[in-house]
Amino acid sequence: MCEAFGTCRSAYYRWVEGGKVMNERAREDAMLKTRIKRIHKKSRETYGRPRMVLALQKEGYDCGKDRVARLMREEGLQGQQKKRFNPYSTDSNHGFSIAPNLLGDYGPVSAPDEVWVADITYIRVAEGWVYLVVHPRSSASISGNSES
Repeated sequence: MCEAFGTCRSAYYRWVEGGKVMNERAREDAMLKTRIKRIHKKSRETYGRPRMVLALQKEGYDCGKDRVARLMREEGLQGQQKKRFNPYSTDSNHGFSIAPNLLGDYGPVSAPDEVWVADITYIRVAEGWVYLVVHPRSSASISGNSES
């Protein structure tokens, strides 16, 4: 009969089954989509394709980056990029008066810890941000405080 209609046997049997037979790849895709949705939700919708591939591989699923990208695109999932932390040290947009320079006429310092002035800066390290305080006119000491 297939020869009469000019079709192959696999198309005939697919038609007989009503098109409900999913091939192995489609079943894997459906299972991966479910897993990708769970991981995406668990990550508070922050995981994009690179971290999603790593998470799936960590769980034992062997799938490539292009496949994960396609499945995420089909499901409408995108990762949210973290906003860069920008430390603010001074708010110069205010109507308050500027503090007077009390040390302008003080003169040279004769002993440690006689006069204290400071400056603060932010340094990015692997663990987060370190706030560095420098006391230039006292004993030239430096102290630091770690904040994440």
